[in-house]
Amino acid sequence: MEQLAETAFLTIDLKGAKILVVDDVSDNLLLISLYLRNTRSEVLQASNGFDAIKIVANHNPDLILMDIQMPTMDGFETVRRLRAGGFTKPILALTAHSVKEAGQDCLKAGYDGVITKPARKKELLTRLLDFLG
Repeated sequence: MEQLAETAFLTIDLKGAKILVVDDVSDNLLLISLYLRNTRSEVLQASNGFDAIKIVANHNPDLILMDIQMPTMDGFETVRRLRAGGFTKPILALTAHSVKEAGQDCLKAGYDGVITKPARKKELLTRLLDFLG
């Protein structure tokens, strides 16, 4: 019975939701895109903060999953700029740091929550449902 519930949960429907994934590591972008493949959401990708800001301006995503450590413009600066520009939708930090260590810094910078990498499918989908559900 538990396995059946797990299978049903892992095929959630996020039809119509636009999710921007920002990470400078292509393997992380691929993994999260695979997790979201059957959710019927539109997945947008950026590999740095500058591209993320452009995509937000052009596509207005419903939620952003963003790495905090990226070259050129890190996630903290990107979130500050997005918030200063009026973006109010959820932004979740993707970090290899422990949640306790990075959590307060992320919330102060304007993130709405934290997901520890490597992201696990169940945790990721649960958090998406929390914010988009």
